[in-house]
Amino acid sequence: MSTALNNTKNIINSFQDIFFTDISDQNVSSKYLIEHYSHTVKYYAQDDVDYNTVISNNFDTIKKENNINLSLFSHLSQDSNLEDIENALNQITETTKIVNDSVHLGYQLLNRYEAILNDNNLTSNINVRNVTTDENTVATYVTLVDSNTTSLFSIQKSINNFSDNSSSATPFSIQSLQLALEQKENVLKDAKEKLKDYYVYAPFDGEISQLSVSNGDTVSSATSLAVLITDQKIAEISLNEIDMAKVQVGEQVTLTFDALPDLTLAGKVTEADPIGIESQGVVSYTIKISLDKNDERLKPGMTVNADIITETKQGTLLLANAAVKTQGNINYVEIVNKQDASATSTMKNGITLNTAPAKQTIKIGISNDEFTEILSGLNEGDYVVLRIVTSNNTTTNGTTTNTTSRGSLFGGNSMMPQEGTRIFR
Repeated sequence: MSTALNNTKNIINSFQDIFFTDISDQNVSSKYLIEHYSHTVKYYAQDDVDYNTVISNNFDTIKKENNINLSLFSHLSQDSNLEDIENALNQITETTKIVNDSVHLGYQLLNRYEAILNDNNLTSNINVRNVTTDENTVATYVTLVDSNTTSLFSIQKSINNFSDNSSSATPFSIQSLQLALEQKENVLKDAKEKLKDYYVYAPFDGEISQLSVSNGDTVSSATSLAVLITDQKIAEISLNEIDMAKVQVGEQVTLTFDALPDLTLAGKVTEADPIGIESQGVVSYTIKISLDKNDERLKPGMTVNADIITETKQGTLLLANAAVKTQGNINYVEIVNKQDASATSTMKNGITLNTAPAKQTIKIGISNDEFTEILSGLNEGDYVVLRIVTSNNTTTNGTTTNTTSRGSLFGGNSMMPQEGTRIFR
């Protein structure tokens, strides 16, 4: 009992470090490392055990019961009566069985997590622990706690034998068979858990269209086993590092297709590579986009174009990008005076400015390929210069030279606030 209690205490401390390390500062939605492990495994193997719930609940139970067991054991001595010893033994044995299940589940979780990373060529973006080292540590606990469980069962059997004063061997035989049955059930449970490690799990349901291996072939983590087609279409696009810095999982996407020009679908960013791939000095990242609905015309391998909505504004004042000018860190526009701006009849073809436009400093917000959001410095209805074309007309006798400037204006209703305008990057 003393050995089992000490081992349980060490396992509690070790599990605290291995599975319940706080990773809330790692830019993930999980608070503890076990949640990250469990969510990753569950994503690729939906039928697997909910490791986070089972191990966490067991862990809380073990900590509570181990304190009680330590108290019970501390009151025992060589002079304690058999009933007190048997009561403490039964309590410690039941706790050790929970420890046994938790250690096996913990080892299986680390093993499954490491296998998923290897099989899918993934790299964990959380490096607070070494998974392989922790897996080896938990493996030693598996051997240790199996030995503890077997020893405690053996002691229980000895006490039951000692306490059995019946001349009939039947009660003892029943107890022995029950104990043997329970041990075999534990062995069967462990075998079923290990059997899961001999299966390859696809990340989604679908139909196998091509099988690349045969029974008995030797494969590695990089081997492509089969082509799996699913009803759920996933779009994959590659982004450079500048664009990738603006994209977050969960953002809305508008998708168009080269082969289907009349089709536009909505989607959402569901996954992004944590590590980029460098090629010829350019780092690129692959993101996955789930479609809100399927279209039977879509086929695997089609070219897709994605507009990712990284930010939206309501009721914004918009200005054409061509009108926004920059000098150092200052953004400005060229304002047309009121007299020139009143000559709007020929605005579509440009107008002749009698006086030079004035510089007006502005503060800008978000922008897309066409428009820029104006936060301050302009009002709705102001007229600003898009571009200026200067022409020189010189007389042949050299007596006069007239220079005129024709400016294209942007203003009026074109600068009306656009309700619900989406800004694409």
